[in-house]
Amino acid sequence: MKGALLAMAILIALQPQLRLQTVEKQVGPYLVRAYFQERPRMDQESILLLQVVDTRTGTPVPRLEEQLRVEGRVVPVEGVARPVPVFLRPARGALGTYEAVFVPPAIGRYVFRILGRIEEIEVDLELETGPQGLPDILPPESDFLSPGALVGLSLLGVYLAIMTGAGLYYLWRRS
Repeated sequence: MKGALLAMAILIALQPQLRLQTVEKQVGPYLVRAYFQERPRMDQESILLLQVVDTRTGTPVPRLEEQLRVEGRVVPVEGVARPVPVFLRPARGALGTYEAVFVPPAIGRYVFRILGRIEEIEVDLELETGPQGLPDILPPESDFLSPGALVGLSLLGVYLAIMTGAGLYYLWRRS
């Protein structure tokens, strides 16, 4: 019983660290809060959630999917910056929350630019991944450097070494 209570206390203490980073930007009287639904991975559909709240009343701002658009771009570790298509839609069951859906094509720094209007206020703000920003994009789960892939590559290497050795031995015996 004491062990279970201790485990719950540790989980409660660590809960803020387990949550994904949230970025907040003020746009006139509106607060835009952005965070990923789940930690994004390369080549998998990812969702950047945008909550818009009127700070004067504390209420969410609905029906902005037609007034706002999100442009994405990635600056890969090696390469030239390129655009990333982002589709904005309202989140189900969450008034004033919008889903910016995209598929990360590369590892690197991502910049999301939110443009349009919130009621009468012009919006032009940028959100970035990295330090003091949104979480970085993770490599795909089928990465060649995953532990399972490394074991498979090692076994393949051993197999090829044995086959090469057997071939060389056969050639040596024939000569």
